[in-house]
Amino acid sequence: MTQTEVHIRTIEGASAAVGWSGPRTVTIDRPESAGGLGIGFNGGELLLLAVGACYTNDLHREAAKRGMTLKIVKVDVWCDWGGDPVRALNVSFSARVEAKQAKKRF
Repeated sequence: MTQTEVHIRTIEGASAAVGWSGPRTVTIDRPESAGGLGIGFNGGELLLLAVGACYTNDLHREAAKRGMTLKIVKVDVWCDWGGDPVRALNVSFSARVEAKQAKKRF
């Protein structure tokens, strides 16, 4: 079984944080309208980016299994926010793919 580990640490005295996994980092914050500095992605944006990233990775994996090469992948993800506490509702996405057709094997 594979395990993934991420870390998040807030910047002292601020709502902003740095998240990382291995050598990669991302800045996380709340919007200015919610009391943040507005210098990074908020949690909802990261959630939708994760959904889109997982689907994009799945497309590449499945294409490779079929001997296909994906030239362009465009994934858009959106949702409504509501409830108390606020949560993602009606998460949807669309995808457009341009691929090089696999050669037929006889």
